[in-house]
Amino acid sequence: MIYLGIDPSLSGTSIVGVSSVNALLFHATIDTTVPAKKRAERLSDLQQKFLAVLYHHIDMRATDDLTVALEGYSFGSTGKKETLAEWGGVLRLSLYDLGIKYTEIPPKSMKKFITNNGNANKVLIATSIQRIYGVEFGGNDNEYDAYGLAQVARGIGGVAELFEYQKEVLLNCVKGE
Repeated sequence: MIYLGIDPSLSGTSIVGVSSVNALLFHATIDTTVPAKKRAERLSDLQQKFLAVLYHHIDMRATDDLTVALEGYSFGSTGKKETLAEWGGVLRLSLYDLGIKYTEIPPKSMKKFITNNGNANKVLIATSIQRIYGVEFGGNDNEYDAYGLAQVARGIGGVAELFEYQKEVLLNCVKGE
């Protein structure tokens, strides 16, 4: 079983895969900052990069062996909402076309799952992941977020020992927080 976390950020979309026993299988970041001449051209290019990462790291004949946590939209954020919505739609459609089911995790839920604080900043998320799970991604905030989402996916899959606050997060996410 592979547990994927996907953080669809406009500063770099990160994908992290971990195993049932919490081994880090891979991490990758797609540069989403490169502008193209037209929106559709840019989205197509990003989709191809996203699919290349998936095909490189995952056996697409075994998509039933995946549990995916995808960061949901941050409705409180300002700026570039249309661009993020378009990219988010392309990601979701790509997963759907591949037959990959996913659970959308609100950003505050991932933060609470990792830190027990839904308003945690990027530094607290990174230091919590380093302390609890013993992994480091340098200064790549998006990979820390994707790793946090992969841990949520492990929780959804029932293979992680969880604190009570983490169980609460999962119950709220399954209900559609």
